[in-house]
Amino acid sequence: MKYSSFKEYLNVEKERILDKCIACGKCIEVCTNVKAFNLNEEQVKSLPKKLLNALSGNELSDLVFQWVFGCNHCGRCLHVCPEELDPLIFNNILKTEFLNQGNKRASMVRDHMLDPNSGGFKRTIDIINRLQMQPSEARWLSRIPENPNPVEAVLFLGCNGLLRPDIALSLIDIMDMIGINYVALGGTGFCCGMPAQMIGEVEESEKYMRNLIESLLALKPRTVLYACAECLYVTARIAPNIMDIPFKQDSIIKFIADHLDHLQFKHPQSLEVTFHDSCAHGRLWGDYESPRKILKAIPGVKLVEMKHIRQDAPCCGGTGEMFFPGKGKDLKKMRMEEAKETGAKELVTICAGCELSYLKWEGDKPFGITNIISLLAKSLGIEREHALEPFFSSKDMEGVLEKFITNIESSKYSKDDYRMTLGRFIGVQSKEK
Repeated sequence: MKYSSFKEYLNVEKERILDKCIACGKCIEVCTNVKAFNLNEEQVKSLPKKLLNALSGNELSDLVFQWVFGCNHCGRCLHVCPEELDPLIFNNILKTEFLNQGNKRASMVRDHMLDPNSGGFKRTIDIINRLQMQPSEARWLSRIPENPNPVEAVLFLGCNGLLRPDIALSLIDIMDMIGINYVALGGTGFCCGMPAQMIGEVEESEKYMRNLIESLLALKPRTVLYACAECLYVTARIAPNIMDIPFKQDSIIKFIADHLDHLQFKHPQSLEVTFHDSCAHGRLWGDYESPRKILKAIPGVKLVEMKHIRQDAPCCGGTGEMFFPGKGKDLKKMRMEEAKETGAKELVTICAGCELSYLKWEGDKPFGITNIISLLAKSLGIEREHALEPFFSSKDMEGVLEKFITNIESSKYSKDDYRMTLGRFIGVQSKEK
């Protein structure tokens, strides 16, 4: 069934939850928030009914706020509900309730995420991308051309993809090697709407969602390949409830895994690696094998699995930390210890958020953190560096600014803009007084 709007879809889901939820608490039992927020037995026991009461418009308590805005969107709860309800949708509806009732904390979260004057996500992405590259170096569309020719595929880089221009450019190189008729599209002008969805901004989320789908339709693709699994979740799981989507959709990781025979490996890596399953590509999209297929295809790479993998893999904790800093430390510590136990020299990720979360870990880390596309590209003879990686450990703000001074001086942002954004993004503090 198609709904007229995202709001109508959520309203129908709200009524379905109120009608069917039996407050059994199974979704809460599997949630890492219980430990992260140190909830006691009484709080855990009372939470299902508190959440249902809040959904009815009553009792929007601090505990409920903490629970829904601290959600990691990891999907551990998706397959445990005996009534086949979606706890992630439940949480998003509750976020909307907080906003609609004028909750100050919810409004602060919204401003933090969306308001460019207070460091919204679009501005952050633009600054971090601009720090690392000149606009002339981009090899993707940042606007839709008039009357474009139909293409076999669109490689959608999303917003987060531009935080790592080296990854975006390497993906384009790999697509060129595979040799299909495609175009690459990316930038904050084509946001999928997930950031707005995460803070309960229903109408804003729909606006982004529709703009993205309409932009993709204008390029006349048979298939859209997403570099970001969160974008894929939105466009393939949420958007079809309110829009007709005639093209096929999949992750770029799956596409590459299916076309490995088109790639010529030039540089064996002689490397033991371990792999972290991201929540979005794993539990939300259901693809655990494609990344492993890629890793096993790289000459010289040996995959050593951690204790908890696939559907049992822990979340990196990064999403919840956007609103509750430090909340994910136990999840990160657990993953770092599991990775260390494997003896691997690299922890491989496929998600920009997971990689950022682990790069910021300041505890014992006797291995590198690398994106699967970086490792694949290197084995194919594509040499690009993650320009910011050294500064996660050195914490040398002035070193960052000095390295990228040419890009900084030719951009519309001031040096102070870069200082402030980098301080939030990678936890680097300036040495200037």
